[in-house]
Amino acid sequence: TYLIEEDITILNTSGVETTFDVALGLASTSLAGEKDRYNRTRVAYFTGSGLEQEDDADDLEEDGLKAEAGFAWAGIMGNYFLLATVPVAKTSSLEATFEDDAFITSLHDQVKLSDQSSSELKYAHYFGPKANQALVDAENELFRALRYGFFDVLSKPLMKFLNFLEKYVKNYGVAII
Repeated sequence: TYLIEEDITILNTSGVETTFDVALGLASTSLAGEKDRYNRTRVAYFTGSGLEQEDDADDLEEDGLKAEAGFAWAGIMGNYFLLATVPVAKTSSLEATFEDDAFITSLHDQVKLSDQSSSELKYAHYFGPKANQALVDAENELFRALRYGFFDVLSKPLMKFLNFLEKYVKNYGVAII
């Protein structure tokens, strides 16, 4: 699969109450050609109100992008590939930028622990194609990264039907005919 699960355990042995800052980052150069106007690399994250995206490298470089806790996943994507981090507890905040020809996202969590206590943070990472079944099987609505453009309403049912036919004929070419 393209999904990697990560568990981070933090143990405070300092003798005093301490706040720990945990950051997980993703970085990628363009997922398509530099001048490709159709398949633009972008930073994306999914909230309860929908998919938020920023593909303007200049805006990301100047202002960056920030999102408070509550999003289901965040990452870097093109039309065909997705690099995403899923904070299972949805407590992370997001910062994104563009520098040195790379899109960069970082998820931040703060964990406050008393002496001799511990906490566990759970994340999942998806690195792979925007394949329907792989994204549906993943956590926290990663399938919402799938967008078919202007014909989205028509394309999704047609893709389900095409995949259904391919299961029986074992060939997409024959399924299309």
